[in-house]
Amino acid sequence: MQPFEKSLLLSALVFLFPCPLFAEFEFAGFFSLGRPQGKLKDYSFGAISTGGTARLSWRNGEKSSSAPRYYTEISYLDLGVENGFIPAGPDYSEQDLDVATDFYLLMFSPGISFGKVSGDVRPYFDLSGGPTYYSTLSRIASRHFTSQPVSILQGTSGATWHVGLGAGIKILLWERAQAPEKSKLDNFFFNAGMNYGKGGKTKYLNWRSVRSFNGVVSYNHLQVNSDMLQFNLGGSLEF
Repeated sequence: MQPFEKSLLLSALVFLFPCPLFAEFEFAGFFSLGRPQGKLKDYSFGAISTGGTARLSWRNGEKSSSAPRYYTEISYLDLGVENGFIPAGPDYSEQDLDVATDFYLLMFSPGISFGKVSGDVRPYFDLSGGPTYYSTLSRIASRHFTSQPVSILQGTSGATWHVGLGAGIKILLWERAQAPEKSKLDNFFFNAGMNYGKGGKTKYLNWRSVRSFNGVVSYNHLQVNSDMLQFNLGGSLEF
């Protein structure tokens, strides 16, 4: 079984995990920052990516139970635009060319979380894995007017996999004891954490390889792992 197929199987098993009526639910939303790792740092000079994460988790049993939480999470990270310039010259191209590439990742992450289940401060750590969708769009264009102007749009996209290990902390900001019993919300937390993920191959345009001779533009692609260090900052609602 291939790694991507394994991640899809893991996703299905966790997502379809039976959840009894007495389960405790939590919804968390985060502002996310991603720092590319490994060779992916070559993209956009290793710039910090921005995005968001949403997580739905549940824990079976009574609220005093130490049972772990299961969760499904989706994260979007935009790596921003990588810009490059190919100057005209005998060793490069017959005309000046600008190259711009936009790159984003969309990750679906079923997982399991272990940690403290009571108190005002609740540390936790996570294990997760699942499929990743990536997409890039590149534009190659002439900087100056020529008899053979260049304007090319070129994209790549595909699916790969990721696995991750994370840790975080929740700080209680509000609890139901301060509100009428009819309130369905039990607790509200400030939630912050980080995750290091190993990822499968992604593919994007290598702007340094772009050449133009006799009106024909050539280029090649880079294939690198989608390793990412991710930071999350937000809040969570416990029901």
